[in-house]
Amino acid sequence: MKKLLVIVAPSMVFVALLFSFASGEHSELSQQPQVVQVPETLPDIHFPASQKQQLIASIQTYFDQALDQNQIVGASVAIVKCDSIIYLGGYGNKNSRSKDTINEETIFRIGSVSKGFAGILAGIHVEEGLINWEDKVKDYIPDFKLSSKKQTESVTLSHVLSHTTGLPYHSFTNLVEDGIPIRTIASNFKELVPIAKPGGIYSYQNAVFALSGTIVEQVTGKSFKEVLQEKIFDPLHMSSASASYEALEQSNNVAEPHQRVRHGWRPMKINKKYYNNAIAAGGINASAKDMGKWMKFLLGNNPEVMMPGSIQDVFTPKIQVGGRRTILSKVVWIFIIFLRLWMEST
Repeated sequence: MKKLLVIVAPSMVFVALLFSFASGEHSELSQQPQVVQVPETLPDIHFPASQKQQLIASIQTYFDQALDQNQIVGASVAIVKCDSIIYLGGYGNKNSRSKDTINEETIFRIGSVSKGFAGILAGIHVEEGLINWEDKVKDYIPDFKLSSKKQTESVTLSHVLSHTTGLPYHSFTNLVEDGIPIRTIASNFKELVPIAKPGGIYSYQNAVFALSGTIVEQVTGKSFKEVLQEKIFDPLHMSSASASYEALEQSNNVAEPHQRVRHGWRPMKINKKYYNNAIAAGGINASAKDMGKWMKFLLGNNPEVMMPGSIQDVFTPKIQVGGRRTILSKVVWIFIIFLRLWMEST
């Protein structure tokens, strides 16, 4: 089965990639990638109470085992079917050193799942005619320079969002984490030797991906945070979603990040710097309840925010991704298999 990378929406794409691992450690890549279909309309659903109770019991068992085996500190879950959030729940604690429990409204720093919001936000502005996928990055950010003029002039917004700029893996992520302004980082890319021409290969990025947010700021005259609020959070009623460290700090229902140590988990401080210079790459906070609404939107339920046809454009594959499956993917894949079997039985 093929592994495909599309421009945006990791919250849906991630599941698709996990499904692809069923075919084994290696896979042949077809020259004709399959496009994720976003339906124009979604059918009404009937979800019997008995099936819902069965689902809840199975999920509870799964997370009870994960907590008992110290695989996680806690988790919050949203399951969406068609146009409905059919389950919301929380498991475990916000901090390994406290008994403060997680619920569906507990806010998490969602990290690189933020990239999906950046891609959709770009798509909204493409729909509005303010930008185009093939616009050159240098036309919006003159400081952006690669090792050659030809390479610089070839990089488009589409390349940035699909991780196909040709730059080495994680180029200058260290500078993002050091809090260096993204426009300063943009001028430093010229120091790197590209590993491919733009559009040639997939190479995951944070710093160059964050430039997509800068482009949105250029065409709107607003901060990326303001545009997120106006175009996505407010119309989707994602009431606890935010894109600032200050908003996270003001909430009393926040899950803390943790690091695995020898005998369990150690709480860590949240890195403030992604909120300053790379919101598009990793600076969004949200709860499972918020993310359920986000998934409903991605399934085409909010045409007033973005038309299904435009969402389809966003999900059109840009590059094929090979490689081995990881330990993490195997663990998550087990859970996805369960959900898939459950859905097939309903």
